[in-house]
Amino acid sequence: MAWSIFEGKKNKMLGIDVGTSSIKIVELTKSGDKIELSNYGEFVETNGVLQTSSLKLLSERAAEIIRDILNEAGIKERKAAMSVPMFSGFSTVITMPNMAEQELNQAVIYEAKKYIPLPLSEVKFEWSKITSGNNKIGQVDLMIVAVTNELINRYQEIARLSELDLRYVELDAFSLARALIDEGEAPSMIIDIGSRSTTMLVTENDWPMHTRTLEIAGLAFTKLLANSIGVDMKRAESLKYKAGISAAGGVILPMIDSMLMEARRMIDDYAKTRKSAIQKVVLSGGSVSMPGFFEYVVKSLGKETVIANPFRDIIYEEVLKSTINKTGPSFSVAVGLALREFKESS
Repeated sequence: MAWSIFEGKKNKMLGIDVGTSSIKIVELTKSGDKIELSNYGEFVETNGVLQTSSLKLLSERAAEIIRDILNEAGIKERKAAMSVPMFSGFSTVITMPNMAEQELNQAVIYEAKKYIPLPLSEVKFEWSKITSGNNKIGQVDLMIVAVTNELINRYQEIARLSELDLRYVELDAFSLARALIDEGEAPSMIIDIGSRSTTMLVTENDWPMHTRTLEIAGLAFTKLLANSIGVDMKRAESLKYKAGISAAGGVILPMIDSMLMEARRMIDDYAKTRKSAIQKVVLSGGSVSMPGFFEYVVKSLGKETVIANPFRDIIYEEVLKSTINKTGPSFSVAVGLALREFKESS
């Protein structure tokens, strides 16, 4: 689900993941049936945040960083899609009687007022029918998505200041699902660990059916390590990726356990409400590369578990292989954003 800013099929696209403390950009090119990684860039903010505690984007700072990335990477393309953090928007799945499209549209607007905690005049609101194996005869599942007009306007301001042609604004959960889950794949869970928040989502047919956001994330791990052993954040960050979950005697393990407890709750809730079991867990985000983390998740959740590979169907130069293997999971949202243009138009 995304809000189209400009119509038309193009062969190049930028996916721009505007996080709370980093910005990642991926440029993809489509030629025939092949999609290629043309370029990419990243900036990590070490002296502040790109979104304040009130979730307001720092537009001028974000735009400055985007311009710097584009210039340093030599990216000429300006058509772009941007992500909105899941905690800044709203999405839910509702089941309704199947009816004619015009009648359904009116019924959805009426029902949406029950779920969206703001007047519909204050939000960009979309809905779409989704494929599900759980519908009874005469029923249909609908995905409802909303983001405030104020936030959409803020992203458009960032694009203007960055001299970008903004085509779509999309909740990051949809970008993750598109990048990491194949159409028709069995129900799966994605755990995306960002800097300041972790997004968990359960997918059906590459749709994010259920989502939750936790404040437990990479920065919290680093702060706990720093406070426990009395070192600065830079040293703690280095230790986190060198010693992993066993750093400082495993001080971050209770925090990880709390995260995985929420994941198990989502898995159990899904099984009860949808009468279907989650088959696979996909781990995304920078912190999943901590030594020992993958094995700990496998043991805790007891599910087939894989590290996210958003570039699995994308062509890239062999010289980038080691870099992609190391940093690929953290670019999942950016890749999913750029892929939207190609998948929607194919």
